[in-house]
Amino acid sequence: MKRQQIEIEADLQDLVPNFLEHKRSDIGFIRLAIDQRDFQAVSEIGHKMKGEGGSFGFDAVTVMGAAFEQAALHQDVASLNHTLEELAEYLESIDVVYI
Repeated sequence: MKRQQIEIEADLQDLVPNFLEHKRSDIGFIRLAIDQRDFQAVSEIGHKMKGEGGSFGFDAVTVMGAAFEQAALHQDVASLNHTLEELAEYLESIDVVYI
């Protein structure tokens, strides 16, 4: 994935690094939940991501959270794995710029 700049309001500067670290940690939790077929756990993480993403200025996280939630509802392991890969690539591709 190509590098991308995400502009975030400066008043969130103290919160964003922790938020991103939590999203990186979520990758491991989601991977484990998928492996264990714990669709409820994936759905809960996705639901939380859906709410948090936009609050912090990361709309893509909101979209991926919704995708996790829907795929978990349908127990669609292929879609879950695809979205997990997208999330990992996205988090590695962003550069945050505070405005």
